[in-house]
Amino acid sequence: MIEPSDVERAAWPDTTRAYVEALEEENRDLQLALQVMIDSAPRPILTPSHVSEAEVRLERMEKGRNRE
Repeated sequence: MIEPSDVERAAWPDTTRAYVEALEEENRDLQLALQVMIDSAPRPILTPSHVSEAEVRLERMEKGRNRE
């Protein structure tokens, strides 16, 4: 096995720091892209019929639990 030279060893912290900084920058870019996707996603419009349907389902679930 060939041991790294002192010059190569001395460069490791700089190389590691540069790698970590690149990962952090990529992470920020990905987080920004995800937030843009979330913000631009269509939101469902809840109408009174949707609400009443949800209430009916909830009542059925509660009745089913009470029977058990």
